Amino acid sequence: MDLGLEHWLREEIRAALDRLGEHGILVWYDPGGTLQELAEGATAEGANLLRFAGSYLALRYELEERAPELEGRWVLYIPERPPEVSWLRDLEALGERWDMDFLEVVHRKYGLPVTPRLSTLLREHPENAPALIRAWRYRSPAGLTGEDPVVQALLGYVLGLSSWDPVEALLLFLSESGWRERLEARGLWEEWRRWIADYSGLREAPEDEAGLRDRLGAAALLCEFCRFAPGLEYAFAYLPPDEGRRQRLADLARLWRDRESYRGAYERMALEVEQRYALASRIAPSKDLLWAETFPCVDDLWRKELRAAVGPDGSGLADRASRVRAVAEARRGLFWARRRPEVGRAWEAIEKATLLFERCGEAIRQSEDLQTSEDFIGRYTNKDGWWQLDLWALELAALEGTPHPEERSGVVFPAWQSYREFLDLVNRRFADAVQREGWRPEQPSFWTRVERARERTAVFLVDAFRFDLARRVEELLSRSFDATVEPVRGVLPGITELGMASLLPGAEGGLAVEWGEERIRVRIGEQEVGSRDGRRARLHANLRPGDRVVELEQVKGADFLEAERLVVLSRELDKYGTFAVDLRPEGLLELLERICDAVRYLTDQGFRQFFLVADHGFLFVPPGTELLTLSSGSARLVQSRFAVGAVAEGCWVPKMSELGWNASPDELIGFPMGLRVFSRPGPTSRFLHGGLSLQESIVPLLTARPHAPTPKVAVTLEVPEELTSRIAVLLVRTRAMTLLAAPRRVRVQVGDRSELIEVGIGRPEIQVRVAWLDFDASPPPTVEIALVDDESGEVLDSREVPVKLLL
Repeated sequence: MDLGLEHWLREEIRAALDRLGEHGILVWYDPGGTLQELAEGATAEGANLLRFAGSYLALRYELEERAPELEGRWVLYIPERPPEVSWLRDLEALGERWDMDFLEVVHRKYGLPVTPRLSTLLREHPENAPALIRAWRYRSPAGLTGEDPVVQALLGYVLGLSSWDPVEALLLFLSESGWRERLEARGLWEEWRRWIADYSGLREAPEDEAGLRDRLGAAALLCEFCRFAPGLEYAFAYLPPDEGRRQRLADLARLWRDRESYRGAYERMALEVEQRYALASRIAPSKDLLWAETFPCVDDLWRKELRAAVGPDGSGLADRASRVRAVAEARRGLFWARRRPEVGRAWEAIEKATLLFERCGEAIRQSEDLQTSEDFIGRYTNKDGWWQLDLWALELAALEGTPHPEERSGVVFPAWQSYREFLDLVNRRFADAVQREGWRPEQPSFWTRVERARERTAVFLVDAFRFDLARRVEELLSRSFDATVEPVRGVLPGITELGMASLLPGAEGGLAVEWGEERIRVRIGEQEVGSRDGRRARLHANLRPGDRVVELEQVKGADFLEAERLVVLSRELDKYGTFAVDLRPEGLLELLERICDAVRYLTDQGFRQFFLVADHGFLFVPPGTELLTLSSGSARLVQSRFAVGAVAEGCWVPKMSELGWNASPDELIGFPMGLRVFSRPGPTSRFLHGGLSLQESIVPLLTARPHAPTPKVAVTLEVPEELTSRIAVLLVRTRAMTLLAAPRRVRVQVGDRSELIEVGIGRPEIQVRVAWLDFDASPPPTVEIALVDDESGEVLDSREVPVKLLL
């Protein structure tokens, strides 16, 4: 095994002294002092090293003082060019003289010729030698067969690389400035220009740094872009003619874009190149261009094309909805849609709108063949059921302000029309089925499920937790929980006072209801449960000592370790059939994240069984919809979606007793069929509840249990004793305790910069590069290097490392 420069030099010194016998002197001239770092370590065992300190006379005195008879073995190291008339010629004659600098060592050890190019770099710039010495001191480089590896090793050193990596070198040059001054100081600027020209195939390599960076960056981006716009490469004369080098530059552009540390520089270059060459005017939409993500103008181009295809009134959407959605699905996941939220949200809105437009029509056609209420409920609630339409509608509404006005009129508005027809026609058919069969609410038996639970249990009573929202929570929890959602027939009318009461202990025995004009009174036995305070009192009376009832906002940070059963109440949104707060689609979607966070927190607190249940659902009225209003006649109590005592055409009108209410059993209550409301003073909310529809009356029961813990691969981080470069090169190793160990996403952090990777059994070792310090920033004395689990935020390893930059 080749042990590097120090070992070779030591053996050469030993051989020279052996030739001189028991006593001898080696006079070693090293012009430029290129080998000073090796002199002491390379001095053979049993020999004495004397260093020249500026005076030959002093050197002779020291030698004569320590060896009056010149006995012993001596190495006199002189880090200077030998004088024309040597002051030590007698010692040279008695012993052996070396004229050996770093280049001579390289020549002798590796057989490299002493060329003018290497002489310039290593003799005219002796300061370059220490960099190579440190790299090759203990281990020789592989493939050192010519000048180029020496030059590349020096370039890598100045660029701050721990080892030569052409792609990393180019990314650094493209993303930072100030390199010419540093390279030129070591005679390397022209070498760098020549290397870039050869590696990239550029026909011209500008002499100035900014020009070279601009030319290289533009060439990389254009070479990648031309893969998606064939023929465009002929418009740019400076692009390399060689296909292999064009592919090399295209790959460089992709890596530049993918590296988190360099994205800002990539974005600036992309915008500049796009504008300089007016690229938007040179291309047209095509199948090849669908996946291009080099320049932001491609998104603008496709959006203009889609607007032209569907027309400002959406008349072309019916024939093109699938193709429009395919474009939106492809574009929303690409670079500029991720980096520019307004672009990503616009594509998401177009995707949701086209989905809603097509699938609502399909649902209406499917509903024509359904006969029973169970048929409708099954089609609405199964895994790929109609509930998705409700979720897409909420998500689209949350994005409503993002698309271009013509996208709203040509794509989004037709989707709202389609959704309105779905809500009206399908729910009318559902109401017809209920009118034939009757309605048997299942909510009042809920608490018996809770009482059968034998583990620590948390119950979430969530206002307006519609079925689609429960499905979304199921999805959000799926990585860590076994979760299922069951459909439950809610009480009618579905208002908080009745819905929440029906979820309480004892509700299975029946609720007593009294309808008043201003409020409703609900009792279980003799206990009033129609108010929030009354329901809390009922819960407390039926829970065991130590059990708790809390608000959702109180969960995070609280200690529930003593509780066997916990009830979590969400904010109540309505009063007596009318939403009392200004609901927003985005607010409802944000609520789901808070619920999931609370479930995860309680899992950490030791809870193992979770129930999430709703009092009622709701109808979301699409923007621009004018609701058909019905007269409530002589009804004594009127809300938008139900009226006590109403008998009107277009309504289902059961008796109270048919709905399970024992107060005024023969009194009638009317429910508008489809997307209709009773006429009332004032504006109608976009959120309706209390009526008979799949969205209002079918409530979810979500049950969840945390997965048995699955071990993840163990991860270790190899950290150097000190950081010598602005780019930290770190090694992440994995170790699985079992073949079933799950992969782990980890973030390697150096200071405030990081790179995200996924490690697993199939990738036992990953090298990570983090550009942690800008070229013009002053280095701190130390920096923290950490390995963080991306999902949990757990710090798996953390160390403070000294910073000793070579440059």
